[in-house]
Amino acid sequence: MTGARISLMIVDDHPLVRDSLSYFLGAEGGFDVLGSVATADACYEALSEGVDPDIVLMDIEMPGSSAFRVAMDLKKQGHRARFVFLTAYLTDANLGEALQLGVCGYLLKQADVKDLADAIREVAAGRSAFGPEVRKRLEGTARLVSRVSLMTAREKEVLRCVASDLSGKEIAVKLGLSVRTVDRHKANIMEKLKIHSQVGLTRFAVAEGLCDPRFSNV
Repeated sequence: MTGARISLMIVDDHPLVRDSLSYFLGAEGGFDVLGSVATADACYEALSEGVDPDIVLMDIEMPGSSAFRVAMDLKKQGHRARFVFLTAYLTDANLGEALQLGVCGYLLKQADVKDLADAIREVAAGRSAFGPEVRKRLEGTARLVSRVSLMTAREKEVLRCVASDLSGKEIAVKLGLSVRTVDRHKANIMEKLKIHSQVGLTRFAVAEGLCDPRFSNV
């Protein structure tokens, strides 16, 4: 789509962000903003009613339905739009969802306008565009996966216990394992996450929401 104008739908719950993105991307040249809405649900309605952007530029921290769920529903319905997700906070949990969805673009909101514009052009051309922080998070994996998704369900259980400050023996009793098995799981977790201290594991689990009961099936 080299040389062609790229149509956009901007989705963010902050009016100032929507207006700023519309203004600066418009000034960058080559983009037509077809509309901007405050929720993923409103995006779904707009596309279902015939708005047909090349790119949906969507925040992932908004009230209402999950941005990922709405993107998946739109893809299932055959909408051609490609999605570029923006986030203020990079977590493996959200990155994992995005990668499972097969998204083409994922950047932090700290990105400058030129980098964002370049990313949109890459995605519109059928390629992928990940911000430098995202690429760094994915380094060392054989394929595009998040670190959370590298762990087995049992390893996630062990990690939650580690983050709850349980000893190896206490974890063994809680999960019905031997201490040796718990130690093996911890070693595997450290290798997969490239984190080699209990403090680091605890920080990771907290940052990723793995200690929250709502994420017990993550």
